[in-house]
Amino acid sequence: MNFRIWLIAQGESVYQSILADPDLLAEMVEDEADLYTLESKDIWSVAVNVYQDKTGSDDMPNDDETVFPTEPKGKTWEEEDLAELLPNLYQKFE
Repeated sequence: MNFRIWLIAQGESVYQSILADPDLLAEMVEDEADLYTLESKDIWSVAVNVYQDKTGSDDMPNDDETVFPTEPKGKTWEEEDLAELLPNLYQKFE
């Protein structure tokens, strides 16, 4: 979840680019330590703080009706396929 929040916070252009070509993430991280920065919960706290400022409420709405998929979408892959699927990320983190 935190990675998704980080990715959305980068803006629509980056978000759409990464959806189209996930290997572009290799250009956004220098080393493995950056991966932990990418998952920072600080970004989510911005949304919570803005909501509280705008509404005066500490209770963020919760959409209990949203049904999330139980299975991943997209193409099935194996770990052995990563070098071919995401060559830049694979090379950086192998």
